[in-house]
Amino acid sequence: MQSEIDNKFNVGFTKDLKLRFEHHQKGYVDSTKNRRPLKLIYYEAWSTDFRRKRKYRVVIPVVFYHGKSAWNLPIHFIDNFDVNENLKTFMLDFSYLLFDTNKWHPGLENPKTDNIYLLCSMMLMKMAYHNDWDGVVSILGLLKEKG
Repeated sequence: MQSEIDNKFNVGFTKDLKLRFEHHQKGYVDSTKNRRPLKLIYYEAWSTDFRRKRKYRVVIPVVFYHGKSAWNLPIHFIDNFDVNENLKTFMLDFSYLLFDTNKWHPGLENPKTDNIYLLCSMMLMKMAYHNDWDGVVSILGLLKEKG
């Protein structure tokens, strides 16, 4: 939808487009009630079958940390919030992979990964954070040389 007042867009999804558009037009939706009138400029519709057969990509959250102090936040996203346990059942929860560049340096014998590109990425972030531009150039040169 597009506001005829400020020309800004509102994007969303619904099972009942006609009803949802009507709610926007009547001012029942806070995000658009002061931007009416609205015009529907584009929509896509999918059959339920299509959505069930659709292949979704896997998203793996990864945090590359390169700060000065130790990382001390919980790995589970939901544990970052001090809320009633009953509310937590309605909140998104996931854990993320943490790569703390402060705990890794070139002389480390047992890094947690064999992936040379990941290790180089960690070192690049660490060096950039500490303004070690000669080190950045060195690692980039090594990556370019190794292809």
